[in-house]
Amino acid sequence: MADAAAVLNQHLYENWTLQNPSRNSIYWAKSKVEAIDFAKMGKNYVVACYAPMTAANVRLAAKNVWIVEENVMVDILVRVVSNVTEAVEKREAIRDEVYNILKGSTPSGFEAADITREFNKHESPDLVRVSLQVKLVKLA
Repeated sequence: MADAAAVLNQHLYENWTLQNPSRNSIYWAKSKVEAIDFAKMGKNYVVACYAPMTAANVRLAAKNVWIVEENVMVDILVRVVSNVTEAVEKREAIRDEVYNILKGSTPSGFEAADITREFNKHESPDLVRVSLQVKLVKLA
């Protein structure tokens, strides 16, 4: 089975309904994208899904049943094109779309998906960003 970050990345891409930005105008990364690398890209939007250092937690649920909780980071980066306010609005729209997708459906191979933390919210003259920590749960 593919790693959790790749599965989540594909799930977000396939279920994207937002038109501005559309899924084709977003760079869908399967690893962390640093601000300096984003500055060199030709895209105005990045959604990056990747595993953090402590990616999984496994615990016994019942005899012969294990609960596997996999953490995936979702970084949302938006280039400031005209002004910071407009870029912040795009970031919030993208963030809301991620929340809505995970509220409405679960990635293949998982029983549940939940955003457990939002952090790294940042605005600068060139870039706005936010990071989401997503917990994906499956039984093994």
